[in-house]
Amino acid sequence: MSLGYELGAVFREPAPQNGTLPPAFVDLVQECRRAAAHAVITLRGHMSDMSVCRMVLLAVLEVRAGAVVHEVEL
Repeated sequence: MSLGYELGAVFREPAPQNGTLPPAFVDLVQECRRAAAHAVITLRGHMSDMSVCRMVLLAVLEVRAGAVVHEVEL
């Protein structure tokens, strides 16, 4: 927690997906709202593998939860 961040929860979306908002993503948005979390950390490219457009997912997080996604590389 040296940068002031704290791990709140881990969400994993199982495959396959059907083109709707993935259930774990909906849970993520709800948790961000509940915890007033404003940052989501994910691996680079992870959201590109989902059946819903990455830009839509980012917009939903920003508008519904006030959260911004930060992608990292391992």
